[in-house]
Order: sequence, then C-alpha cells, then structure tokens
Amino acid sequence: MPPDISSLRADFVAGRRTPTQEVERFLAVSSEPQWASAWIHRLDAEQLLQRARELEALARADSGLIERLPLYGMLYAAKDNIDAAGVPTTAACPAFALLESLGGQPVEMDYSPLLEAAALLYDGPWVAERMTAIRLFVETHAQDMHEVVRTIISGGAKYSAVQVFQASTRLEALKKAVAPLWDRVETMVVPTTPTAYRIAEVLAEPYDTNRRLGYYTNFVNLLDMAALSVPVCLRADGLPAGVTLIGRAGSDPLLADLGQRLHHASGLTLGATGAPMPPPETRRRDLSAAGVPGSPRVP
Repeated sequence: MPPDISSLRADFVAGRRTPTQEVERFLAVSSEPQWASAWIHRLDAEQLLQRARELEALARADSGLIERLPLYGMLYAAKDNIDAAGVPTTAACPAFALLESLGGQPVEMDYSPLLEAAALLYDGPWVAERMTAIRLFVETHAQDMHEVVRTIISGGAKYSAVQVFQASTRLEALKKAVAPLWDRVETMVVPTTPTAYRIAEVLAEPYDTNRRLGYYTNFVNLLDMAALSVPVCLRADGLPAGVTLIGRAGSDPLLADLGQRLHHASGLTLGATGAPMPPPETRRRDLSAAGVPGSPRVP
C-alpha cells in the first residue's frame, strides 16, 4: 500500500525519504497498464524529478521549510478545470482548449432534463416503435435475430397505449424545458462516450455497456436535435476519444463547419493512415457560445 500523507510527512521530516524517491516510486507505479488512461495530461519524468531536486535543495538551505509546507514533496493530480501554470486547462476534455481557440465561450447549463430524456430511450416505450417496424419479422424469424437485439426489441411489446401517451407527454414537457438553452448557446459539447470497452466486456454484459456508451447522447434523437461526433485525441492507452457537437434541429451545416475545424485543430491524422488532414474549408462561422453540462468552466 502506498504511504499516506501523514506517513510521508514524517518520513520527509526525519530524512527517511526524499521527494526524488517519491517521484521515482510514482513513475514506476504509474507506468503499469491499469493507470494508462488515468491522466489527460502528465508532466514528464524529468520535469517531476527536477522539481523534486529543487525542493530538496530548498530544504537543505532552510531547516524549517518542510514544517512550514504541509504538502512538501507530495505528488497530486490536479482537476483540470483549474488553471495551473505549465499545464493545459481541459476540463476533463482536451477539446475544451481547442474550442476556446476557435472562439467558443463557456456557458453553464442544467443537464438534468437531458438525462431524463435519455432515460426514456431505454426505460420508456420508444422501443415499441422499433417493434412496430419489424413486428412481422420478429414473430416469424425471432430465432434468426441476434439475441441481444431480439431481447431489446421484443421488450417493446410489454408497453401499453397508456404508457406510450404518458411518456410522450413527459417528453414534450422536457422539450419545452430544454428549448430555452438554444437562446443562450449555438452548440452543446459532450464526450462522445464516457469510456471505451473491450469486445469481451461488451459480450459479457451487452445491455448495460451499450446504455453507458450513450450516456451523453441518448437524448439527441428524442429531443429532435442534430449531432456530429468528432475525434479529438488519443488517450494515454492509445484508444481514441472524441466529443459530440449537438445543436438544435437543422443545425447540421453549423456542426459540420465547426466539426471540421475542431478535427483539424486536434492535430490528428486521417485515421490510422498517418496522412495529415487536408486544410479545413474557408467558410467559417464564429462560435459565440457553447454549453457543456456539469461546470461553468466547460465549453
């Protein structure tokens, strides 16, 4: 088990441990695969070691320094919607800085109506709409369908007409609750997915994993919005990550224009080809306001 702050402080004061040794311990542990996606941005090893050596030099010149600095030698992860010198402020999303560079301004918003609408997709009667579209096929070829698809779509048969009207009424109320958002922002920006699952993880639990993958976007169709997914970075473990730009119905040209500029600004190549992306088209539209749920410091 790693030492706690009290133990580390005691070791630093007594000279049993140095900041350099603590950095070296961290570097060894943080290189293990399970930590690969824990960081959006990390100082490199030499930066950390240099800072540790600087602290040790200050402590040698001032015997009371360690006692006066309660976090002397402590390594920590800074929440990245806090501005810190020398590191990017990304608000848990590298696209944050890119969007600001394109003219985006952060706007605080309430995400709860969107989450409630998203829940209707899996926990409401809209699955019955899918059942209606292929009912005859389900009734005659159920054995030919993928088990997961068959289970989800067949679940639409359990809903009554009363439940359909109740859910439709609630959805209309949610649409009215969300509508004023578009008076304040042009685009909402959310992570495309909250994580990335391995194939084995999806096969082991296909229902909940797919539901979680749509956590930030399941409301889009129900609320009659437009959306565009844009790659923006590779995670520390090499897997891709991106954001989804969301706008009111009919905003597809705006999203496409902003999406190509955001994609180009990310510095990514054309997929796995390694070829650089072509320059974005010259047609531009300034992004006057962008909203993201959860914090006034996210675009």
